[in-house]
Amino acid sequence: MSDHKASQRQWGPEDYWRVGPIFVRKRLALLLIIVCSVVVLLVFGLPFRTSNHADRDIPAYRYNDPELAGISDLVQVLDADGQVRYVGEVAAGAYTGRGKVFDTAGELLYDGPLVEGVYEGADAKVYQSGILVYTGEMAGNLYEGQGRRFAPDTGIVSEGQFSKGFLEGEGQEFYPSGALLREGSFSRDLLEGEGAEYGEDQTLLREGTFSAGLLHGEGREYTASGKLRYEGQFWRGIYHGHGELYNTLLGVRSAEGTFVYGRLTGQGTIYHPSGQLLYTGQVCGERPRADAFLGLSLEEVEAAFTAHWLLYSCEGITAFVYPYFNLMFITESPVPLVSPAQMEEEAQWERQELLDALEQPALEAAETENDVPEDAEESGEILDTPAEDESGMDGGGSEKDGAEEITAKMAVTYASAASMEPPPKLCEDETLSPDADKREIIITQVLSYGQPLPCAAQPESGFISGRHLIGWREWFSDFAAGEAVWDVSVRQSGQFIWRFTPWPLAQAEEYVDELLAEYAGVETMTVGKEDKDMSLWYQAAKWREGP
Repeated sequence: MSDHKASQRQWGPEDYWRVGPIFVRKRLALLLIIVCSVVVLLVFGLPFRTSNHADRDIPAYRYNDPELAGISDLVQVLDADGQVRYVGEVAAGAYTGRGKVFDTAGELLYDGPLVEGVYEGADAKVYQSGILVYTGEMAGNLYEGQGRRFAPDTGIVSEGQFSKGFLEGEGQEFYPSGALLREGSFSRDLLEGEGAEYGEDQTLLREGTFSAGLLHGEGREYTASGKLRYEGQFWRGIYHGHGELYNTLLGVRSAEGTFVYGRLTGQGTIYHPSGQLLYTGQVCGERPRADAFLGLSLEEVEAAFTAHWLLYSCEGITAFVYPYFNLMFITESPVPLVSPAQMEEEAQWERQELLDALEQPALEAAETENDVPEDAEESGEILDTPAEDESGMDGGGSEKDGAEEITAKMAVTYASAASMEPPPKLCEDETLSPDADKREIIITQVLSYGQPLPCAAQPESGFISGRHLIGWREWFSDFAAGEAVWDVSVRQSGQFIWRFTPWPLAQAEEYVDELLAEYAGVETMTVGKEDKDMSLWYQAAKWREGP
């Protein structure tokens, strides 16, 4: 009994830790902590970096250690601070064989073959801030041969042949996601020769001949969605030379010709989205160069455009309009317009008038012959008739005089019919006269409504050069743009023809401001609308008058 009590007194409250309602013996808890710590160290190692990479089984030498010169074995070399800078094979003291090179902070820089301290050989690995940036062949401390490079700042991976540290020859580059970025022939990390570039979704963006990473020569350019945008010649990444532009929505060719520094200039061809040819001639951008037609004839304009013009006429001014391009070609030359139906009606009216005039003398002669005096009929006297002469002709002189009289009356009738005007009628089939000489219809002005004139001189400032009364330019532009037209009546007199008739002045005259610019003898007039956006109303160009 006494021994049992002594035993109970040996384990008192001071020998336990109370954790809530549970009492844990201190010795047992300490033992569990020690065991858990040992297990963590065995599994995960030390939670901190050791001061060096020394291996107690590998002999260590200092830099410039005389004994190292005679060693050809696996060694480790330490700097003056005791930091391991090299672990690997040496031959006569020089780093030769496979080894690892570290920086002053202990970061691994290189793991691979060396020859007398120089990175050289296959299966080399180069690190930067602890990140593997290259795997492959090395020569003279540079990437040389087949390899794989990683750029930490962009995440781009390059694979292929390297020379003097650059991707040279056939190779590929990849996005950080692993998708192909570029492929082809490289020189100094840039595409040189045949190659291609892709979007991250593997959509083809550019292909063809490259120089210094840019398309230079024959090539193709696509949109981000993979639609062909341009095919032809490039110069340092821009369109230059002969090429074709494509409508990226419909996938059809929209323009073709000579490009100069990215812009279609000179002789070119423009197509409709349906593929139909619209224009062949001087171009600027994707529009006809209208000012190139100044001084040319309507025949030359029609030869360049395949679509039929619309004709606007107002008080001696005629505009040939091509709505697809928002362009007008204006002439002050006489433009003969005819109405086939009206001409036929006028001819019929003249013929009828002539017939009516011819019937009138015959009726008068008949009435004269039938007119017998009443006193002669009542007395029964017979009027004397002219006696026949010896030749058998009676009243020859009288017949001759009657024929001459009829001929004279017919002449008067023709003259009367010709001088009479037909009743006025509004025709709806008016057209350009087939007898019109289109070579004599000269273009004196060109106008672009709603858009600037291609390649024309543009005003350098908003300084107003002058003012003019609202007239045919404003009316033509508004009507062509589908807007309301004021102070003028517009009547369609043919399939392609509209006649503008100004109203009599019934209100104050309205003026608009104009801005003038001049280049190479061509004067450009710019007129804007007085709205909040000051949008362009039209631009017109003509040869500058005077010296």
